Amino acid sequence: MELTMASDEGQVLRLRLAGRVTQDDLWPFSDPLHDMLGEQGYARQIVVSLADVEFIDSSGISWLLVRHKRFRQAEGRMVLHSVPPAVSEVLQMLRLDLVFHLAKDEAAALRLATGGTP
Repeated sequence: MELTMASDEGQVLRLRLAGRVTQDDLWPFSDPLHDMLGEQGYARQIVVSLADVEFIDSSGISWLLVRHKRFRQAEGRMVLHSVPPAVSEVLQMLRLDLVFHLAKDEAAALRLATGGTP
């Protein structure tokens, strides 16, 4: 898994997630998002492109859920966008499309992150 910062525009941070989002990259004590943002970063608005995610397993889903919860607790927001069809199918099958903030593309994600509608 590769997590990179696309830009930090003050109000919204744009990130890209790529590769395989699996236990190999996340367990047991690794959290690349926390490493990048720090504890205060969860109070921010971020949009995360999943366009280059090739595969996600249950530990990757769990990691996203925990991050989503941390953003909500800190009154921030994480919006996922450009979700590949295979990943979208998994999210829909698990009904997580009702939990996560999802947007079709980056423009819609930026609107959603700043309080608008996708």
